[in-house]
Amino acid sequence: MDPYYGPENPDSTGPYSDFVTHSYLTGHANKIRLDLERIFRLYSGKLVKLFSLQTSSDRCPECTDQVTGQVLLTNCLVCNGSGYTDSYKDMGDYWALADIGAALKLTGDLGSSHNTRTGKDQFVLVGAPPLSDKDLLAFVHTKDMYKVVDSEPQIVALSGEIITQVVGLSYLTVGSSEYKYITW
Repeated sequence: MDPYYGPENPDSTGPYSDFVTHSYLTGHANKIRLDLERIFRLYSGKLVKLFSLQTSSDRCPECTDQVTGQVLLTNCLVCNGSGYTDSYKDMGDYWALADIGAALKLTGDLGSSHNTRTGKDQFVLVGAPPLSDKDLLAFVHTKDMYKVVDSEPQIVALSGEIITQVVGLSYLTVGSSEYKYITW
């Protein structure tokens, strides 16, 4: 035993090619997640609400092509362009660390201004279930809405429990149909 580096790791129970979680790591994932939640809550994090797209519900009869299943109307009043009748389900409140890029507002010929936030903003979520394409994230305090578009999160997990995930989200301009899910 080397006194400078602590005790040695126990030998693996299986071959190197099999990924196994050692028994001495049991409970560490929960502790790491709780510590990160405390840091986010006390210092630099924001409380967010997640909404998951429910693809197990019925297809929308108003805007979905019956043959191909493609959504034909993006501003459908029944499904908001998702193609499913029960579109989004509230997944709960979670803590997130946000890295948001600068917003640029331009004025057009008629004097109207619009937001040109075309880049993706990075979020680090603690303890949240895995996000998938078209899921929504909303800040609880400012009610800004973001959407997962064509990206999968980078997940950090230990002992089968998700600790954090880093995901790129696109800002939705105020007035988008997804804002109807903000009811608080």
